[in-house]
Amino acid sequence: IIDSNVHNYVVKVGPGTFTEPLITIPTNVAIWGASTLETIVQPDGNHDVFTISSSNIEIQNIGIKGAPSGFNGVSCLNAGIVRLINTNFTNCDTAVYISATSADCNCRIAICHIGGTYTHGIWINSANGYLARLTMSTFVTDPVGPNINMLDTINCVGSNYLVKLTGGTL
Repeated sequence: IIDSNVHNYVVKVGPGTFTEPLITIPTNVAIWGASTLETIVQPDGNHDVFTISSSNIEIQNIGIKGAPSGFNGVSCLNAGIVRLINTNFTNCDTAVYISATSADCNCRIAICHIGGTYTHGIWINSANGYLARLTMSTFVTDPVGPNINMLDTINCVGSNYLVKLTGGTL
């Protein structure tokens, strides 16, 4: 996709398990899977699954699994508006990383399951006066394994973040 600054795109991904290099999503692109159980995306090595550093992005009906230690299922890096709808994160060291260090980042998560073994469900970082905003509704966390610490479900660092949670089970 080379002209997403001008047009909006929807990329539809059918059922299957996809082992991929780092996926960087450009501005104005939505990626829709068949369902979180049928469309699974996992990394092919030691890296994040998805990296987003632009605005008006949506990931919907996708299962994301296996982001290794030190990496994220989805990294939202100074990304403007990002929507994660009906997503399932399994065994991702951090499911979602939200960073606002050189621009505001507004991440909206709806119908989300974070399960398996993980260090952080959601990690929010803000610095330099930029706002990291998380709006999250209808979510469930279901960690397994040793040393489970529910305080690490949502971890905020910095001084300029806003978290709004509705309809969740921690």
